[in-house]
Amino acid sequence: MEKQEFIDFLVSRNWATKPASDLFHTSIIDSDMELSDWRASFVGAFCTSYNHERVHIIRGIASVLRVNVPQWSDFSKANVALIREDLLSKCSANTAKTYLAMLRSVFATYSDAGVLPSNSYKKEMRVRKEPSQHIALTEEEIELIHKYQPKSETESDVKRDFMIEALCGARSSDVKSLTEDNIVGGWLTYVSQKTKTETKVPVHKYLTEYIRQPRHGEHNRSCCNKVIQRICQNVGINDEIKLFVAGRWQTKPKYQFCGTHTGRRSFATCLAVRGVPVAVISKMMGHASVNQTSHYITFDVQQISDSALSFFN
Repeated sequence: MEKQEFIDFLVSRNWATKPASDLFHTSIIDSDMELSDWRASFVGAFCTSYNHERVHIIRGIASVLRVNVPQWSDFSKANVALIREDLLSKCSANTAKTYLAMLRSVFATYSDAGVLPSNSYKKEMRVRKEPSQHIALTEEEIELIHKYQPKSETESDVKRDFMIEALCGARSSDVKSLTEDNIVGGWLTYVSQKTKTETKVPVHKYLTEYIRQPRHGEHNRSCCNKVIQRICQNVGINDEIKLFVAGRWQTKPKYQFCGTHTGRRSFATCLAVRGVPVAVISKMMGHASVNQTSHYITFDVQQISDSALSFFN
């Protein structure tokens, strides 16, 4: 993310006009800091590595450390331990582990620059991964969402992005940049923003119409999760299921377990059910290994179709 893009995002969320006691002090908007200097700051380094959907992590860090804008010098081992404990008190262990891994990645990039108080935060960032189950939608359930008529521009945007994920397996960071130019000869081809690898997927019969749809605005992950749950509830995806989530067994209507990432999991699972080899699915999803892909397939599958690629027809 470039500095101006970051500033535009703050303005769009009205964060730039909040009191000085809040995270994003107005000085970060009025600053004459050069782009290279901004990128070298903690906020700039984090936002260059991760898109604006993750800016809430910086807000959380600032709240824990009681500062307006986190600086490299704020990350003493004691403060990093406080950040870890705060994350574990507010979200699941796996989510905390993911956020700390992002922070550790940014630290690693600047470890040789001499800007951090410590050269190692291994102990302070250690979180034990806990088992967690996820759901995927069936092809019939995806069809129900396809037929759903959005009742607002926000619902239209969320449905569009969710369906593209479910139909081609793209990450949310890639979905927003896809255009018809990415479709050539019946294949969707793009370079993943996260892995920088070229990905090719056969074009699903519904995919082009969703890619053509204009987006009306940006919506944070929390909003998108609530909207997709509401859509799933409205179309009747409400069978009660039991999953082990966030360290405990939970029984809820299926729609309550849905989120933006469910689309990508559904893509992998639907293809696996049709007998597509995991190695092929892995390539379509831009994964580095089949081990990573296997986590997206949410139940045991068997070959039940002689024509795997009929999914796309």
